[in-house]
Amino acid sequence: MRVERLEDRRLLAQLVSIQTNDGELLNDGDTLQVSPRDFSFQFNQGAQIDPATLGAIQVTGSGFDDEFDAASIKTDFNTNGQVFVQFTSEVLGLAGNGVNLQITKTDHGDASGPTLQVADKTISVDLNTNLANPTTAASLLEAMDTDPQVRALVRAEVLSGDDSALIAVTDINYSPLNLFGAKAAFAETNFNVSDALLVNFTALTPGSSENGITLNFTRSDHGGADAPTVVMPDANGSVINIDLNTNLGNETTVQQLLDAIHADVDASKIVDGRMLAGDPATKMALGDLGYSPLVLVGADDVEIEPGAVYVEDGGREVVFRFNGALADDIYRLDVLGSTQPLREIDGTVFNGGQDFTLGFDVDRGAQVVSVVPQPLRRDPATGTLSQARDQVMVYFNDDDLDRDSAEDPSFYQLMFTQDTLENTDDVLFHPTTVEYDAVSDTARLTFAAELDLLIDPATDQPVGGGTYRLRIGTDEVPAPRPLNADITVDAGSSFSTATTVGLSIGVDQAGDAFTEGQTFSVTSDTGSTQVLELDSGYLVQVPQTLLIQVPETGAAAVADTERFTVTNGIISKVFEFDRTGTVNGANVAISLLDTAGEPLSADELADAVIAALNGVTPSLGLSPSNLGEGRIHLGSTAANSLDSTLAPSLTVSGIAGGLEDGDAFVFSDGTNDQTFLFDTDNSDTSTPTTTVIAFDPGQTHEEIAENVATAITDAALGVTPVHFDDGLVHIGGRANHSLDTTGANGNLTQSGTPGAETPGAAAVFFTPSAGFGANQMAAAIATAINSANIGVVANVQDPPLDDSRIALVGATAVDTNGLAGLSSGQLDSWVLSSSIDAQFFPIDLPGGNDDIGHREIRPESHLLGTVSPFAGEAFSPADTTDGISTLAYNFQDEYGVDPQGNVLLNAITDNQKQRGREIFELYGEYLGI
Repeated sequence: MRVERLEDRRLLAQLVSIQTNDGELLNDGDTLQVSPRDFSFQFNQGAQIDPATLGAIQVTGSGFDDEFDAASIKTDFNTNGQVFVQFTSEVLGLAGNGVNLQITKTDHGDASGPTLQVADKTISVDLNTNLANPTTAASLLEAMDTDPQVRALVRAEVLSGDDSALIAVTDINYSPLNLFGAKAAFAETNFNVSDALLVNFTALTPGSSENGITLNFTRSDHGGADAPTVVMPDANGSVINIDLNTNLGNETTVQQLLDAIHADVDASKIVDGRMLAGDPATKMALGDLGYSPLVLVGADDVEIEPGAVYVEDGGREVVFRFNGALADDIYRLDVLGSTQPLREIDGTVFNGGQDFTLGFDVDRGAQVVSVVPQPLRRDPATGTLSQARDQVMVYFNDDDLDRDSAEDPSFYQLMFTQDTLENTDDVLFHPTTVEYDAVSDTARLTFAAELDLLIDPATDQPVGGGTYRLRIGTDEVPAPRPLNADITVDAGSSFSTATTVGLSIGVDQAGDAFTEGQTFSVTSDTGSTQVLELDSGYLVQVPQTLLIQVPETGAAAVADTERFTVTNGIISKVFEFDRTGTVNGANVAISLLDTAGEPLSADELADAVIAALNGVTPSLGLSPSNLGEGRIHLGSTAANSLDSTLAPSLTVSGIAGGLEDGDAFVFSDGTNDQTFLFDTDNSDTSTPTTTVIAFDPGQTHEEIAENVATAITDAALGVTPVHFDDGLVHIGGRANHSLDTTGANGNLTQSGTPGAETPGAAAVFFTPSAGFGANQMAAAIATAINSANIGVVANVQDPPLDDSRIALVGATAVDTNGLAGLSSGQLDSWVLSSSIDAQFFPIDLPGGNDDIGHREIRPESHLLGTVSPFAGEAFSPADTTDGISTLAYNFQDEYGVDPQGNVLLNAITDNQKQRGREIFELYGEYLGI
């Protein structure tokens, strides 16, 4: 029987896919917006990857310059600089060092190009010297680019010169060309001697830490044929000082320089120099020293060290796990198949000996690099340091932000945590201004006050020192605080018995955002709908009499000859603004300039107007006053009028006449009617049923309104009036109250009525003021809902959960009716108000420490001064003295007497004493005494 062995046919290890940790396939050129935690490499079915070769999987970052470092070498092929060609390794990292080109030349006997052969990391190149077609730089590059094996190792490019230069006719004393310098800092120069000269200096240690090695060149006459001197001021430093010899006939050559560096014990440890092109005998000492210093740079690639690389069970999946987040950069992923390749367990080389390369970006968007609270600043003029205690400096990475977004204060939330873990007491602040600088990638946040002096709106006090949390990049409101709700009924445990969990109402604004008569509704689980109507009660408006506003910038904004007319019904006066010292006819002059000829400020101009009004005779019946900021209260009556048509820079508001002597209104609590009488001449007196409110036309409507609020409060009619801005008085009241302003003769404006006007609606009593906060508004709504008795329980929040939200139990719907200050939501979490407290041994379990015969003693709680769980009495601490306790013992001969008075003698033996000492040593070791 004949057995024939068939050819071994197996599929080489092939990479099928690469997946990120989120399951997405990674393709060449992908941009990842989230830093990956790991990559999963899926190989073909049946592959068995050798764990010992996993170093062939490499991830490299570009070091933020978008280029990858690789071993390389430059040469001019001894053409005296006619052409410079660079060969760069396609194998990234240190594995690219040592790739070499062995250059030879022969006559191929025809017009063929150069021949190429690859063996491991060596490329053998034979140039054609045949006169019919001698090899040029261009033909060599073409041959290398079309050879896949060569292309996998190196790429070639012409850096300068003529690519048609003949490179096969020159002497080949430059071979082999060994690629070097992967991931190493370097510098190259021709010493300002000749373009045909090129010398390279490379750091011997790869890595960015070697960037900055500096070669300082000087020159002097050494008086003979001395070599250049090489000195390192610090043997462990990075500065090399080189003095070239300029002695006539003994000038330093390139080769002498390189030999001197190699011979120096210290310099040769950090840098290597080599000729890339030109004649080593070139004298370079007399060249212009403008090239000095030479600073080595360029080592910026980042080799990503994995946290772990391992083969999963099955052998065909490899996991490459990163040891941290990848920075925003361009990355290159290599699976080597050529040099130091990935192999299968049986030795089969990955991908038939070809490398696999994939590029990807990580762009996570803008990142906050650091935050500096209350930064220090130096005055450029004086050098003085100062601390910006109201600022926070935010440093971003090098991703330019949209300026509108970057300077939006809502994207920066500073939270004062009150030094607690809960969010129930956090105080939120936004910066007043944000200054973004795209050059320095910073945002300067400026707050309303020094950080510890920011005002807590809940207490109206500074928050003080403590722990702050800064949230950047979102304008969403902080997570809502949990709501506490008393569940009045069982929620049910089946679909047929289940009830709604409940709803919530959020009050987002204070009372001034709401208006009398606005409505919203709540529907209970039983289907009952209750309309709730906002009820502010009574409001009274004291009218603003005539008011003049001069320009905020003062007289500079008023034109010469502008004029206004004031009359009291009998006489009229024209007041003219004057800048030249001359007015028209009998007009009353109001100078726009001070004694120095400068324009008056707004307040100064207001004083000048008042002086002019008061200075005319006969009087116009006005009582003017300066309210500040250029506002003039005329103190006018119904007899006065003002025409400012010819004074366009002035703004006039109010009416001529306001309240007059004898005007009155009546307010009643349903039992007592109280008349409030306005008096300007002090001729009236208050009685039990009449309250006199004294005033004069010179008072502003704000002052009169304050007097009205005080008078109603003092009358004790069951209301607490509040004076708002612009002369508005909120009286409030309930259904038993009434207000009659008929006696004010139209000089008071009344609005609002206590009680809901919508049939069946429940009144929500509120004060339409910013001082009536959202919390108070929420409490008023809860009171109205609970008073409606529709089966809905409104839970207001007690400290520390107090806020402007209401938990509704038993409600199935809330219709806010479009009110901007209200919102509704579904309850989806609960705060349990009960807790389970531990109890001491509620039952006597078998095996307890106090069981008879138990071998383990009870925990030594008596040494800790705790309370006995059995007797309920406090133990006294065994040791209250600092330091290590000492207990004395002895083996004295007489240790006592018996009941008959006989002396007792110690019969202990020496062995027993030793055992006793050992016992006490054990006690000392475990008791710490």
